[in-house]
Amino acid sequence: MAMTKGYVEPVLTARQERLRVLAAEMQQLEEEELAEIAAKKAAVTRVWQFTLLPSKDSYNAPRDGCGVVQYQLLGKVVNKDECLAAGQSEHEIRVGGMTYLFNTLNGRFVCSTGGGSVYISDRDYWGKGEKAEGERTYGLLEDFLREHPEGGDVTAIITSQKTFVR
Repeated sequence: MAMTKGYVEPVLTARQERLRVLAAEMQQLEEEELAEIAAKKAAVTRVWQFTLLPSKDSYNAPRDGCGVVQYQLLGKVVNKDECLAAGQSEHEIRVGGMTYLFNTLNGRFVCSTGGGSVYISDRDYWGKGEKAEGERTYGLLEDFLREHPEGGDVTAIITSQKTFVR
């Protein structure tokens, strides 16, 4: 029985000592399992694909001939099965999109419409320069649409953002 500053350590029975050892072993095994799961998950990087195409959504459609075109930015993970097998969640690999109004007269985005998955920041949410990075990204997308009004693959533009999370 050890004594430290007036504290008397209780004497454990053989059963209590065995339970203490087993509990410590169980905790160690659980920590190892969590580390294995995290390593397996981290070993597979999500491969994204983004397209920016004229939207067929009629709910927020601008009037014909007004010079404004509605585009939808869609993002999807192309290696979904591999990500799921590695333990990533459906939420982490879900398809998402956002609809934007594009002014063809000045070649600039007007705004986003409705809810959706935000792949371009227009505010400094975390103080990491997201707004400036968003403006740079909008500029690249505007250049893309001036050259390709039919839209197309914009994966390289979206994933080039410093704030893009893979």
